[in-house]
Amino acid sequence: MATSADASGHARTRELRARGAASRGRGSGGNTEREKGVSKKRVKAASSARRRRARDRRSAFSIGDKVRVRRGVVDPDYPDLALGGWAGTVRKVETHGGKPGYLVEWSKATLDAIHPVFKHRCERDGMDHGMMQLGEKDLEPDDGRREPIEKAHPVPRPLRRNDPEDCWRVVFGLTSDDPVPKVSDESQLAYHRYLATEMRLPFAAVYRQWVDTFEWNECEVTVTDLVRPAKRRLTDDHGLFCRVREGTNAFEVPLAQIKVKGRGKVARLIADYTSWLFECLP
Repeated sequence: MATSADASGHARTRELRARGAASRGRGSGGNTEREKGVSKKRVKAASSARRRRARDRRSAFSIGDKVRVRRGVVDPDYPDLALGGWAGTVRKVETHGGKPGYLVEWSKATLDAIHPVFKHRCERDGMDHGMMQLGEKDLEPDDGRREPIEKAHPVPRPLRRNDPEDCWRVVFGLTSDDPVPKVSDESQLAYHRYLATEMRLPFAAVYRQWVDTFEWNECEVTVTDLVRPAKRRLTDDHGLFCRVREGTNAFEVPLAQIKVKGRGKVARLIADYTSWLFECLP
């Protein structure tokens, strides 16, 4: 038969057990919070590691490797130009969307062998013809053997009326793949023949006579004719001359100092000639 002391002892034991459980509960809860914090750090570290591994994924080529373009690969900017057989050295490795890309600097042998149209197009479009960005599938290791590059079959793009250089190419009967001629006796004569055919005379204009570097006088004139080029006039920077009339006075002036109001054909022809004369001086 249990005594009151036994009952009191059992009660005390139950109380201590309850306190211990509560204490363990609090301790367990604290550990859980700490574990959650550690878990978050681990997840974050693992995620960073995965991103780092993806970024640093081992690529087929490294900086300094000698590579060659596979057969059948074409220029990404000029699809009519084949790149097969072009050789060079990897100068930079970049990853875009998980895929490695390589900046390849072409070898001297390649630059000497490629089609001149490629160089001209790069100069025309403001690109460096000495190197190119290509993908991993476009390249293969260069074992040092000399192989002929694939032949290019360039197809010139149509001339653009809003491109000043293309307007000059029209004058000389050129395509977009041809360089614009520099100012010379021969090119001036060709430009004169073109203007004599295309320009309708007479027409009203303004003659601008230079007084100082930043000052000129203007007078209204009528352009009556283009002057047949003389060698002495083609050798300086005045260019072609035209004959004008101001009232009863007739005289010859540089065509580049004539301005036609409006946006008609004659105004465009003179503006194109003037810009060519000053921009293409050798």
